[in-house]
Amino acid sequence: MPLLPESDPERPAPLVLIAETWRQQRFALQTQLEGAGYRVLSASSGQQALDLCAAEPPAIVLYDSLMEDVGPADFCARLRRTKGNAHCYVIALLPRDADGAPGASLAEGGDDFISKPIAAPELLARVQSGMRIIDLKAAQRESREDLQETLEHLRAAQSAIDRDLIEARKLQHAIGGQGHRNFGTLDVSSLLQSAAHIGGDLVGVFPVNSRCAGFYAIDVSGHGVTAALLTARLSAMLSPSLDQNVALRISEWGLYEARGPVELAKYLNHLMTADFDIDSYFTMVYGLADMVTGEIRLVQAGHPHPLVMRSDGRIEKIGRGGMPIGLIEDACYEEIKLTLAQGERLLIVSDGLIEAEAPSGGELGDDGLRRMVEDNAHLSGETLLARLRDRVMDFSGFYQNDDISALLIEFGDL
Repeated sequence: MPLLPESDPERPAPLVLIAETWRQQRFALQTQLEGAGYRVLSASSGQQALDLCAAEPPAIVLYDSLMEDVGPADFCARLRRTKGNAHCYVIALLPRDADGAPGASLAEGGDDFISKPIAAPELLARVQSGMRIIDLKAAQRESREDLQETLEHLRAAQSAIDRDLIEARKLQHAIGGQGHRNFGTLDVSSLLQSAAHIGGDLVGVFPVNSRCAGFYAIDVSGHGVTAALLTARLSAMLSPSLDQNVALRISEWGLYEARGPVELAKYLNHLMTADFDIDSYFTMVYGLADMVTGEIRLVQAGHPHPLVMRSDGRIEKIGRGGMPIGLIEDACYEEIKLTLAQGERLLIVSDGLIEAEAPSGGELGDDGLRRMVEDNAHLSGETLLARLRDRVMDFSGFYQNDDISALLIEFGDL
């Protein structure tokens, strides 16, 4: 019974090339293979076999190891350099009782061997085994090609995403990034450095009226697109544009006035827990600064403790922590009041600075940040924020695992 595996009826039968010195042996092998359903070509010399392979690449070559004009090693090397024959399966035909010949045939580039005299069942079994290996390797090559094509598509998609994220990062920094603004007696400096293309930190300031300015520092949980989109939404809600800013409302006199810090925190918490169908939350410090008196009212909602840099060199940590926005419905918040004298400053940082980790382990922590602030208290504005960022990056071995943001409010003369 033929041993040729079941194949696609539209696919031609596999081609086997017999390169054998003796005509009788070629005829016997050809008869057995054709009876099993294979197409067969035969050659009496190595060169003739190579010419036939160049004309039509066979699936399997049966090659006489005693062929005089082209030795087995040379034949295999030349065959695999011939177009279409790189994956041809070569079975060496070995003389009887040839010591060491099986190992030598494989070392010379062959894939299998048969010792003469050749019995029909062994011949067909070896050829069928070769066909299974050929089909398996072909399937592997096809899978690799499909995988490579998929990877190329993914690389192209990733490149497009990266370009979009880079532009989104530019936009995010433009919306609430680093910079400096002056409001009479108030100088407000801000810093934003994302750990990824886009981040979840946001800092900003906006005017309320001629003597009051609002400021905020926000850290949305996570670092991905969801965090960035929520950050963008919050940025729009705290926009300097008066008719869009939820921190402002119109008084009974038809003028804009600021919501109290606690009132805004409750409003945003209700919005996150009742209206936004997402699992994210954010920490925040939001406050109002009086440009005339230096009085500041603020709310701390899970954000790191703000630091007050007094004129006598003291550094005060304020606040009791508070509950992040969006975690618990009906969360309670408290208002914190303080007053800045001339030359005094309020510093608000994100946990990206406080939780920076040293390569050897251990966080910078509140005490580490306080020491850095004390060491650089002679600096001011954006220069101070940049120095703190650089010191933190140096502490962490220039590895940033979280967004870094900071807001510095300085009270001075008109």
